[in-house]
Amino acid sequence: MVSSYTTNKSIEKPANGDYVNTWSTPVNSDWDIIDTAFGGVTTLTTTTGSTTLSTAQYRAPILNCTGTLTGNVVYTIPSGIGGLWTVANATSGSYTVTFASGGGGTSIVITQGTRAFILSDGTNISYCSTQPVTPAGSNTQIQFNNSGSLGASSNFVWTGSAVGIGTSSPGYTLAVNGTIGAGAISCSSVTNSGALSCASASISGAATVGTTLGVSGSATVGGNLTVTGSISGTFGVVSCSSLSVSGAATLSSGLTVTGAITSTGNVTAYYSDIRLKDVQGPITDALDKVSSLNGFYYRANDTAKALGYTDELQVGLSAQEVESVMPEIIHPAPIDKQYKTLNYGHLVPLLIEAIKELRQEVEMLKAGK
Repeated sequence: MVSSYTTNKSIEKPANGDYVNTWSTPVNSDWDIIDTAFGGVTTLTTTTGSTTLSTAQYRAPILNCTGTLTGNVVYTIPSGIGGLWTVANATSGSYTVTFASGGGGTSIVITQGTRAFILSDGTNISYCSTQPVTPAGSNTQIQFNNSGSLGASSNFVWTGSAVGIGTSSPGYTLAVNGTIGAGAISCSSVTNSGALSCASASISGAATVGTTLGVSGSATVGGNLTVTGSISGTFGVVSCSSLSVSGAATLSSGLTVTGAITSTGNVTAYYSDIRLKDVQGPITDALDKVSSLNGFYYRANDTAKALGYTDELQVGLSAQEVESVMPEIIHPAPIDKQYKTLNYGHLVPLLIEAIKELRQEVEMLKAGK
């Protein structure tokens, strides 16, 4: 008589009359197979290509995939073989490990660094459980690891189009109610009710910060920059179309604004303390210098309008005329360095000296009566 074998683990079933006086041979072998089927471990080391598992390999319920992959790997459990396995993918390399059935049905990819519990029905390979993990919190709340379980908060949400941190109702793609600290920020616009702190900021649209804005490098804002608190930090350059700060603004370097700067308080700059100055001499012929200047009304011409200036009636002086008498207060225009501008505030000393000269002339005329 010829022995037969079980389908899934190939346990020998001796025929009647076989193994006379030697039954220990199949019995001991079968018990070894059963023991392996309960707790055996098979290490699979294929690094590329397809491998069909042998009976000795798929008997064990624990399959460990190891090695450095040089290509995608497919392990095939023969057709008709059913069972349950835990599979660990401990491989390295940027390739996949797939378990398939020789029956041609579904297969699954075991993610690197994970262990999966799989089953075969002889045709298909699938996960033993597809029961979803119960989420925490309520709708729109983002899940996070909370001591090994899922956690959620109304202050951390995803609405389908926006992320809210510190708010349950984000009005922007990323809305943060609190302090932002980052290496570099690059975005189309920023609206933040808290503080914003970063190494550099590049914002193509407008930026609104609720408390403090601190940038250690450069900040470029294509639109308006509005800060309801203060600006502080070791700024490199702040560049924006307009700047509105309700609190204090402290910059260690330059401020470049292509639009207007408006302040409800005083603007204090530079220094005037005589203890910091080495006087080089008085301003002479001040009255003649003032007399050579012409104040006039003007509007921006076509060149100025092409540079972005608006067509409105203004009053001013000619930088070229002022340069001929006080070149020290003439500077390249911020809009384009080929043009000139002047520091109107620095005309005050000239006007003071001119008034003093005029007074001397008046006094002399009075004395000559």
